[in-house]
Amino acid sequence: MALFGLFSKEKKEKLDEGLNKSKTGIMSKLTRAVAGKSKV
Repeated sequence: MALFGLFSKEKKEKLDEGLNKSKTGIMSKLTRAVAGKSKV
């Protein structure tokens, strides 16, 4: 069980890292779109 817990924790950290990357990517796209619209 300890091994499984360790594995799932590592997996969760990688998943969180991936989510953070996609979140920042989406946010930067949104801010660019908003900035582009406000300029026009």
